Amino acid sequence: VKYQNTMRISPIAAITLAMLAVPRTTAFTQTSLHRTFGTTSTHSTLKMSTETPILTITPPFAAVRDTVITQLTTSGKVPPQMIPSLSHFVSEYAMACSENGSVTPETCAENIATCTRVALENGLPGPTQYKFENSAHQAIREPFDYYQFGVDFFRPAMDLENSVVLGKENFEEAFEFMKKGENVVFLANHQSEADPQVFSILLEKIGRRREAEELVYVAGHKVTTDPLAIPFSMGRNLLCIHSKKHINVDPTTKESKTQQNVATMNQMLKMMRGGGVGIWVAPSGGRDRRDVDTCEVPVAPFDQK
Repeated sequence: VKYQNTMRISPIAAITLAMLAVPRTTAFTQTSLHRTFGTTSTHSTLKMSTETPILTITPPFAAVRDTVITQLTTSGKVPPQMIPSLSHFVSEYAMACSENGSVTPETCAENIATCTRVALENGLPGPTQYKFENSAHQAIREPFDYYQFGVDFFRPAMDLENSVVLGKENFEEAFEFMKKGENVVFLANHQSEADPQVFSILLEKIGRRREAEELVYVAGHKVTTDPLAIPFSMGRNLLCIHSKKHINVDPTTKESKTQQNVATMNQMLKMMRGGGVGIWVAPSGGRDRRDVDTCEVPVAPFDQK
């Protein structure tokens, strides 16, 4: 398909890719991630056990967890209302690192320290909070490499040995199209704010690190406004939008949100006219949600609009 003879989209259709990313702890991330590429989607259901797994944390990692949580609660730098959620995040991350035999307590502590530092510097509401001013954001790689920070942070939370990438030949075909100047859109179901990092790590696993670094993600308002998500988003190439689900939440801001969406579409068209762009988008407009009655995580239906 050609757009005004200047924007090209690869003609691949109905090609399915699947990624199964296995987490170290079921509470920290979803049990699996499935990806689709092309114009169709898989509608499989991710089955979750109805039994709560008994997880244990080794003493060295428990010590890291307790030290960090104590520092968070006594530093005076963290707003009191954020301490419970940050403490939970730290606990789950320490648990994931504990279950990963290749991660040391020192590395776990360093990763958490870096995460809390950049979150306090860039995420907290106030004059120092990083603002995604433009509709298109380019990954910040220096003087601090936020992309590498995000990948290195989430890698210990994945069981890479048991994580698989299916349909690698379709990835190869997609990236060949991009190399020739075609544009490729990856349609994905969305399960956590860490999806871009997980996607990059699995692409690295099949030898596509450079392509992983260059992908552009369509990002909703949460990952550009949530204090903990902001530093990870700073390391990504983003097209910043307001999803249809949230644009009407506050009628007083609907006009400005709509204007930003129009500006973002213009930026996307400009990118695609240049060619060779890979764009990741979740057409459902939000994350897959677990059904509390069945303990299953059905894939949210795609919204063609």
